[in-house]
Amino acid sequence: MYYIWSNENDWFILDVRSEEAYTSVHIEGRNTNIPLDQITDRLAEIPQGKPIIVLSDNEADAMEAAQLLADAGYGSVQGNYSNIYYTGEFAH
Repeated sequence: MYYIWSNENDWFILDVRSEEAYTSVHIEGRNTNIPLDQITDRLAEIPQGKPIIVLSDNEADAMEAAQLLADAGYGSVQGNYSNIYYTGEFAH
């Protein structure tokens, strides 16, 4: 099993929930909140060249965000783990 936190600096964690949901609960200092409806306007804030973990409280929103990133050249969707979607390449 690969633990995503083992190289936590290699990952960009993107929380696509609303600002209100993010403010109520989030991983302090470890993620960036860009609501789903703002992703295409804020792509410059999302780094290229590192794997991205997309977090959401809604599976469809997380999948849509991962697909938007894949379409913008951030890589393809690699996996689905209970509302967490990965884009980019995995380290083994």
